[in-house]
Amino acid sequence: MSCSLTCRGWRPKARTLLFHTVFLDGEEEYRQYEEFFEEHPEIARCVRNLTLVAGHGDPPSWLPSNLPRILRTLNRVEDVTFNMWYASQMSEEIRHQLPTLFPMVSTLRLKDIDSERGDELLLIICACPRLKALYIAREEVLETVETSPPDAPLPASRPRLIPAAKQPIEELILVACDPPIVEWMLKGPLELRLRRLNVSWTPQSAFAPEAPYTQRLLREAGATLEHLMIHLTMIPDLPTDGGYPDLSDNCGLVALTFTGIALIPDNRGQWDTFPVALAQKLSMRLEIIRLTISIPDETTDNLALLNWEQVDQHLVALARDRPRLEVYIKVVCTAGKFSGGDMEKAIKRLMPLVEAKEGRLTSHRAFMTISIHQDQHV
Repeated sequence: MSCSLTCRGWRPKARTLLFHTVFLDGEEEYRQYEEFFEEHPEIARCVRNLTLVAGHGDPPSWLPSNLPRILRTLNRVEDVTFNMWYASQMSEEIRHQLPTLFPMVSTLRLKDIDSERGDELLLIICACPRLKALYIAREEVLETVETSPPDAPLPASRPRLIPAAKQPIEELILVACDPPIVEWMLKGPLELRLRRLNVSWTPQSAFAPEAPYTQRLLREAGATLEHLMIHLTMIPDLPTDGGYPDLSDNCGLVALTFTGIALIPDNRGQWDTFPVALAQKLSMRLEIIRLTISIPDETTDNLALLNWEQVDQHLVALARDRPRLEVYIKVVCTAGKFSGGDMEKAIKRLMPLVEAKEGRLTSHRAFMTISIHQDQHV
């Protein structure tokens, strides 16, 4: 703020930067801001990025009941995050007001939302006419919400949640999203012109109800998809059935990322998914491949669980026709002690073809970069 005191000409720019992003954690913090914004509406118009968190001590109805007042005060917001709030507490009056509350919102993030009726989040999504990017994490709905086969029409009880015009979405990030929500996205109001997609994949499709919808998302994204991140998960004590993501429709991919691979004996489906993906006919535009794996002990023994020979062969084959391709491998060691140098050398020994290619490069650009981390949250 001291920049604005330098000269009058700097004040509008400094104010715009200072109030661009606002984080409101609970009712008490919002009350502190509310009076200030009411006295200075020109500053309220500077807010573009807003995060609303329901405080732990707040009544469940606080955020839903105050939502219209908050969003009408901060009516230039373009990026909104709702975190840990009870969407099911919205009254019918507020539900009817929703289409007037998000006129400028292009990015919507919904994290840990309680949606008892199963349609509150859908109503909020439909209320954003300029929506381009959607993030949903750990969304919970009632198990009684209707679903149907991936290629069947939307259940008859749901069309009322579909607006007249399709909403084109360019970025979709789903973290443990409930299958009925994904089904609604595919069959309802969203026109998936995806350039970026983050999804989870379980190589146990017979036991993972979201699997067919995830594959349908990949198919719907098609050639427009440029950035894909797949987080691999496993259901303990259940067999792998060979259900792997098919990337053949995504011929425009520029960056492909796999995360969540844990090199432990019970996770065979995770180890196989990455080599299988590399063996597919991948995009000729591919420039970046990223892999994140975790190892639960301080030795390099578990590295052998991944079929590095296949990974080695596929990466070199991909690089022949893609001269700009770069590979990034991040190894997360969850043990207390380990030798990063030994881990990196062990991986390079397991990939002799890549090492040979690295030695023939004439530019300063590395084909493969390996990073070793101790903290699993790095």
